This record gives sequence, C-alpha cells and structure tokens, in this order.
Amino acid sequence: MCLTLKLITPTTLEQLKLERASLLNPEERITEEKIIRLWNHLSQHCERPEFGLLVGQQINPQAKGVLASWVSQCATVKEALLVFNKHIALMNPSEQWQLHNQGEEVCLSFSFIENKHYPNAAIERSMSALLTWGQALTAQTIPLLKAQFSYSKPNHLTHYHDIFGQRLEFNAPANALVFNHEVLQRPVVSSNHYLKRIIKEKALEIFNALQDGAPLSLLILQLIKINLPKQKASIDILCDELSISRQTLYRKLKSEGTDFKSLLSKARQELALNLLKQNTHNMASIGIALGFKETSSFNKAFKRWFGVSPRDYIF
Repeated sequence: MCLTLKLITPTTLEQLKLERASLLNPEERITEEKIIRLWNHLSQHCERPEFGLLVGQQINPQAKGVLASWVSQCATVKEALLVFNKHIALMNPSEQWQLHNQGEEVCLSFSFIENKHYPNAAIERSMSALLTWGQALTAQTIPLLKAQFSYSKPNHLTHYHDIFGQRLEFNAPANALVFNHEVLQRPVVSSNHYLKRIIKEKALEIFNALQDGAPLSLLILQLIKINLPKQKASIDILCDELSISRQTLYRKLKSEGTDFKSLLSKARQELALNLLKQNTHNMASIGIALGFKETSSFNKAFKRWFGVSPRDYIF
C-alpha cells in the first residue's frame, strides 16, 4: 500500500532490508523489528505527515484475506467485531482490540502488544482502517461520539476531523473509538450464512495451525480451498494475499517435500469430492468452482485422480 501511494520506493525498501514474507507462517513472517523500522522511516522521511491515516483509508473490500472474508459474511457489526478481535492473529498478531459496553455507548479500544514501540502513524493507520472497514461492511457512515488517542495533538489535525469527526481527545488513557450501541446491531450488507460457515471452517483450521506452528504447506492448502471457488487460487494471488515472494514459497514448500502444483491438485480433489457428495451441483458448476474453464477438462482431471469419471463416481 505504501508503494501504491508512492510513499516509499522499491529501492528504499531494499535499503531497509525489507522483503515480502508470509504473515501466516511464523518462520517467514516479517519481524516486528523490520515492520517498526519501516514505520519509523516513513515517520522521519515521508513528506506527508498524514500518511498513516491515508494508508488506513486505502482499503479495497475486494482484496480480502481470510479474516476479512470471514468478517464480511457475519450478520451484524457486533458479530464481525467479535470475530475480528478473537482471530486478529490471522491478520496482524501485533494488534489488540477490545470491545467495552458503557451503557448506551460502546468503546472499541486499540493498542499494540506491549513494548513493540510502534510510532503514532501506525496507530493512525489501524484506527482509520477499522473505521473505514466498518463503513464498507455496513454501507453506512458510522457516526463516532468521540475518538481518543494516547499521544499529543498532531499538526495535521484537519485530516483527523475528516475521518474521526469533531470530538477528538488527545493524551487520552487509551486509543479508542466511541460510538452509540445501536451501531453494533447494524447488518453487514455482504452477509451470507452459507459462505460464512465455509470460510469460518477453513479460517479456524488456519488459525489453529498458526497457533500450533503448522507447516506452510498446510496453510497454503487451506487457502487454496478457500480461494478456488472465488477463482483466486493462482500462485500470484496467494503470494500477494500472504505477502510472501514466489521464491520463498517455492523454497519452503520444497523443504516440506511438496510444491504448489501438488497442493493445488490435492485441494481440487478434496473440493471435487465434497461438491459431488452434496449432490446439488452440476458438472459444469463443479468444474468452474475448481478452476477449470471447460467441463471436459474437469472430467479428464477427475478420471486421472480417481480412475473413474465424476458421473461414474456418483453412481
């Protein structure tokens, strides 16, 4: 996103010794030290002091990772926030969000893990992004009663008013967004119970695997199965979603005795059997869900996998 907004150049990233890596794989994750180094560099050298707020607002609802996809299928804002708070490690293990009821008001407080020493711009980004996502999910403006920040009033105050409204408090005990309780009951416009069940199942597998330090191949397999029906299971899309380079992906999977092509094939086989067992899909729709452009290609692949055609397998 910083590159898209032209806040930093690829050359500068190289000079800072920063490289794209996977958030879901602890061994390949960009270290906190490097992330903080980037934020501090931008804080010191970026000509736009409001860059943290800008980055937070540049959210593409269509470019969703696992957690964002799950949250987008929740029924209400309250459910979305609870899912987001509990499983934030799927997106950023450094962030901590807490939801507090205060009568008719709700306080959503934010902090980084203690002693991480992020600059204020990183806090700006996270709080701005949370509000932007909330408005994207509900297709409504979320009127804040007030916004609190744990640091001193910045010079670019106009940008704060544009995003958080007029009631701002600085040098507050915590960073927080305060809004009316009714906001929690607002429906999520993209909610789909069926999709939520599917995404939740896969997301929890990845979340649990992440907590257990699972191999990258297992995490990639689960992501492929999630992305296949959305036609977003190419290696480039997954690498971009996971912030991992193709070279790192190839190297790690090879060290685990597999490769992307094998994982894609395995995911297709598992999904094909699941869809056939449901007995509610025709062969064309199953083929499309698996990423095949023609039904004949799906039939040939299925026979290669299982020795029989899809129709023979059913009967």
